[in-house]
Amino acid sequence: MDLDHLSIVDESYFRHLITAWVYALALLTLAAIALIHGLIPFLFTNTVSRAIERIREDIDNRLNAVKSR
Repeated sequence: MDLDHLSIVDESYFRHLITAWVYALALLTLAAIALIHGLIPFLFTNTVSRAIERIREDIDNRLNAVKSR
């Protein structure tokens, strides 16, 4: 357990909570879209992969911003 995590990411508890929940809701939505895509392959052909790439870029940008401080 990393008790210094909030300090490392330079966020308050509530800012971190909101950020984590936003990612969680996005990923839950993407999971539902992936299930639909599995049933009907011609729907949402690139939606999940593109969204995950954007989430990864966002996380990388946030971490790089912290590292540059």
